[in-house]
Amino acid sequence: MEKGISKDNILALCLSKIEDKIHRLQEEISGLQKAKEEETKSSAGDKYETGMAMIQLEEAKLNRQLEQARKENQVLLQIQDPGPAGLPKSLGRLYHTSSGVFFTAIGLGAISIDGTSVFVLSPGSPMGQLLAQQSEGSSFQFNGKSFQVNICE
Repeated sequence: MEKGISKDNILALCLSKIEDKIHRLQEEISGLQKAKEEETKSSAGDKYETGMAMIQLEEAKLNRQLEQARKENQVLLQIQDPGPAGLPKSLGRLYHTSSGVFFTAIGLGAISIDGTSVFVLSPGSPMGQLLAQQSEGSSFQFNGKSFQVNICE
């Protein structure tokens, strides 16, 4: 196993990234709320209405992103402390393959731990679904590329 690559390290970095995203989104939403409060109705009513509508659209988009980030945070917290019921088989698994390291949790993409790229992906993604079917020593193909599973934890 690559030095420093453990589920705990990966999970800690994922949690940090999601918490940062939640904080950033909350700040952006707060800024938009302040902008709405400061928006004054000018004599050009259409300009005011257009400005308010754009702020509300952006706020709705950010709120959807915030809700998604909170859901992702809950998934990571469930992996960290699965409770008595445990986890679904494919969630929170770490796969060392001939073509990289994969961690099934949320669709976060590539992260770097001690210079090694780890692909954090959703168990529902096409690659996540293929990985869930694998055991140590198995092989599979994805997008024309061969993968050999060396370690499945």
